[in-house]
Amino acid sequence: MKDKLVKTGHKKAYYRFRFLAFSLLTLTALSFGASLPVVLTYQASVSATLAEQQKEESSSDETNEGVTYVVEQL
Repeated sequence: MKDKLVKTGHKKAYYRFRFLAFSLLTLTALSFGASLPVVLTYQASVSATLAEQQKEESSSDETNEGVTYVVEQL
């Protein structure tokens, strides 16, 4: 290792920082890759729920079309 330090002119801290940066980059990439399926599943469930709610609202609007409501004042 000392020959490499002398040859390149880099200090020991340079190689430690490079290892730390590479490790953090790898950890970030793995975390993103692991969370991606969770995010996609969540978005799919939210869109399915919204579609069901819109379907229920449109069907309830169609059934209440001919109904008139009378409000009594006291």
